[in-house]
Amino acid sequence: MRSKPVHVSYLVAALVAVLGFALPVTQSIAAPFVTIDSILLDTPGDGTFFGTFQSHNQKVVANDNGIFVSYLHTSPNVTPNIWRLARSTDDGRTFTTIYEAQDFTRAPALETDENNNIYLAHPSWNTQQMKFLRFTPLDNYSVPDISKTFDGVVSFSKYAMVYDPSRQQFHIASQYSQLLTVDKSGNLLRDQQVFSQFADGAYSQYPYLFVGDDGVLHHAQTTEDENGLLPYETIRYVQSTDGGATWQTMAGTALSTPTTPGALGPSDMINLVDEIDMKSWLGTMHVKDGKAHFAYQASVPPDSMDSRNHYMRFDLATGTREIDTWSDTGDQWQGADLSMQTQSALMVSDPSKLFGPLYAVAGTSDGHLSALVSYDNGSMWQDFATSLEPFAGIYAVGGFREITDDGRIIGTFTAKIDIADPWRTYYFQILVPEPTSLTLLLLGCAALGFISLLRAFNNGRGGSVSWQSNLAAHICASLRGNVDGTVVPISSNFAGRSRSPYRYGATGRDSSPRVDQAV
Repeated sequence: MRSKPVHVSYLVAALVAVLGFALPVTQSIAAPFVTIDSILLDTPGDGTFFGTFQSHNQKVVANDNGIFVSYLHTSPNVTPNIWRLARSTDDGRTFTTIYEAQDFTRAPALETDENNNIYLAHPSWNTQQMKFLRFTPLDNYSVPDISKTFDGVVSFSKYAMVYDPSRQQFHIASQYSQLLTVDKSGNLLRDQQVFSQFADGAYSQYPYLFVGDDGVLHHAQTTEDENGLLPYETIRYVQSTDGGATWQTMAGTALSTPTTPGALGPSDMINLVDEIDMKSWLGTMHVKDGKAHFAYQASVPPDSMDSRNHYMRFDLATGTREIDTWSDTGDQWQGADLSMQTQSALMVSDPSKLFGPLYAVAGTSDGHLSALVSYDNGSMWQDFATSLEPFAGIYAVGGFREITDDGRIIGTFTAKIDIADPWRTYYFQILVPEPTSLTLLLLGCAALGFISLLRAFNNGRGGSVSWQSNLAAHICASLRGNVDGTVVPISSNFAGRSRSPYRYGATGRDSSPRVDQAV
């Protein structure tokens, strides 16, 4: 007698149920905090409050030839300031300065590419210029082989840059929402004004840029009230699906540019409506698996202690705000014990892993540098990592947008150990542990269970098992792709792994002598 066919919807529901159990449960098994290791980048006394200013741009990258960071070396009372480009070839244990320059600017924004080149961008505010530099491994990154200057760019200390690998171009945003698009040789492809510099009672200010895996360019900014009574008024968002040629809202409504930075403008407003009269400051933006993630702080001036620390998730298909961790009952962005301070933060993920974790790093209410993790793309957050000791102050946390290939979160921040200490510049890294054997076992069981369901479905249809087996094999391969690697104990973050450690490039690690003396 022929068995009754199993409806495909039952199979999908069963798969969701099995994986829905296996993934969160195995990931949330209690474990000790991962330790956030940090080292001093600058010598005592030389550090500056603006050393890693600010979280809106990327100043740390990694490739086959090391870890690269930029930071401001001199005191803000010295103008022009000295910025440095430093490199580590020993997995972040030590750094050496490979280039420095003096200019009216802050630390340059950094990018790298598939050829292990390093790109920097920064303004020179006294001459109203934007500068673009490229360093290559051919001369061991000692001097830029390309140095371009673009005139007529009004920008002080607020700017950002992002690399679009699918189009082989860079986008550089100025403080007042002027957006330059350049190719890898520094040739200017487009110069446009996305938001007006000033309109409807608001100024464009801190820009944020992100290019998703689908090539969509995401552009957000914090705006400033024209009267200066509210230093930061609203948080605006727009996107481009064609490399910056045209712009639209999250939901796909076309925008004419320059669009207004005003509170009632047509661009997406990220902050809550009742926060327009507060000081709203975007700490970070990240895009992952069809969702846009934002962390920001809203406070009532001048009492910045009375603040709302938001994490928000938006659906990129509809522009709908799906999640806001803050509530008027006292909820903030937090795990079980860690409560994040969102005036500066870093979100990190591994774009090569489907449904991989999303990490967030920021200062916490107890003075530590800490991290949360979400295994469901922001729906729930768990405590993940913390520094061994608290700091008397943490400022301008930022870093590399991606997990390095050896499984590390890397970044920089400015801090002081004691209230009387000067501000100093630090590098940090967090080892992302590989899944445990139990995780692999449960994921394997989930995959095998799905195969069994497929076979039951096939038997009900009386057909061959070839297409079901192939589908199951693809599912198992996908799961293995998310958990591949050896089990590594939670120990020092500076312990290396055998895998290729950096995302870009395929030429192997740099063979130059390692540097044992820290900057």
